[in-house]
Amino acid sequence: MVSALTIIELSLIVGIIIALTWMLLLIHYRTNNKKDLLIFGLIFIFAILLIALMWINGFIFHVFDVHSLHLGWILGFIALILLTIGTILVLWDEPKFVLYHGLTAGSAWILTLLNIIALITLSDQYQIEFSGTLHFVHIVCGGIGLFSGFASLLFGISGQRRLAKLTGVITFVSWWTAFLLGQFFPII
Repeated sequence: MVSALTIIELSLIVGIIIALTWMLLLIHYRTNNKKDLLIFGLIFIFAILLIALMWINGFIFHVFDVHSLHLGWILGFIALILLTIGTILVLWDEPKFVLYHGLTAGSAWILTLLNIIALITLSDQYQIEFSGTLHFVHIVCGGIGLFSGFASLLFGISGQRRLAKLTGVITFVSWWTAFLLGQFFPII
């Protein structure tokens, strides 16, 4: 089970990342839209994110003590941060940031797919432990997000902006729901 302290720390990290993204966007617009600065800033933010994840209770260092490669909330959290930042950027100015949104949302989709593929490595004991109703809803939300994310990609490529936005919102909401439900599971 994730402790209240971990949830507070995670909330602080998300707040810091959002604040850094906001400052980066302000700097981006004040420096005549230098794309290199934006890319460097996003890389810097994700580096801070990874350091912060390693700091939270030393969790990453103990992840490989179990008999599973399913990294659960680590990959899910990084995917959600990528998706959220990409969504914020495209909502800010769609023509300028649609490429960045595609890269971040596509990266989030790939991380989620890798996390699902890694479920194959779960031992039978872990599969039995996590076969409750809450876990079922978590899996359904993640699956809906995965399929609607792929549909959003196809609609976006084909120029169907309205359908791309609809399926993108479904992806965003279902993945955040799956992530928040996942916080109620014991850490594997």
